[in-house]
Amino acid sequence: MRKALREEEDTVLSISQFSLKTGLSPSALRYYESKGLLVPSLRKENGYRMYANEQVDTAKLIHSLRQAHISMEEIARFLQADEGQRESAVSRWRGELESQMLGLAIARQYLGSVPTAGNKVHLIRWEEETRLIWFKETIPVRQYPEAYDQSIKRHQAILAARGAKAQDGAYVRLIRTDKEYAELDVGFRLVSGADIPQAVVQTFPRTLFLTMECRVGELFFCMKLNRFLNEHGFRRIGQRLERYTPGEDTFTMMIPVIQS
Repeated sequence: MRKALREEEDTVLSISQFSLKTGLSPSALRYYESKGLLVPSLRKENGYRMYANEQVDTAKLIHSLRQAHISMEEIARFLQADEGQRESAVSRWRGELESQMLGLAIARQYLGSVPTAGNKVHLIRWEEETRLIWFKETIPVRQYPEAYDQSIKRHQAILAARGAKAQDGAYVRLIRTDKEYAELDVGFRLVSGADIPQAVVQTFPRTLFLTMECRVGELFFCMKLNRFLNEHGFRRIGQRLERYTPGEDTFTMMIPVIQS
């Protein structure tokens, strides 16, 4: 038995040897052990940690995933996963990383384009999935903006009568327009919903918007945001939204630039 134990000890590495072989510091190895990710294969009577050669690749994998900003919890699940689960996890991580990289690129563009004073363009993020309920509407162009206010109030009353709860204000997206009429969707951000005939509920993913406060009826501000978008390399990834609060003389134009 003692001979077998000696042979086992001859096939393992001390923490200093393992550190040299993996390129990881002893403190990093102890940290991974404390998190349950890399437990030494053997503890000698004097308490010294001993590692198996087979653990070298695992140690390097753990450290590589940490450098890719993968959490300890996710690494632990990854180490226990089968091949299919690992492929799925890597695919998800790549998607999240690409979204983060795009977000950083947007931030860089924004910071490189913001004047030191008087800037009207901002970034607003919906941090979680958001449900909007949409109603179709056609209004006479000459009655803008009063027709918007009337439509918003009318559909707010419909929501209240149906027991649906929505946040204050409304969203408008223009479908088409001519000299006389504008076809549009009027939407509300749902807190709790109810089935409403002739209304469509749409779920938006987490979204980052480039926004500008505009005066109602002054299209110059709308064109200014579009110019800002083009001049500074932002790419619109979805339909423009306009957020209104009845009675106010301004609205927020919202152009989506990232969804995740």
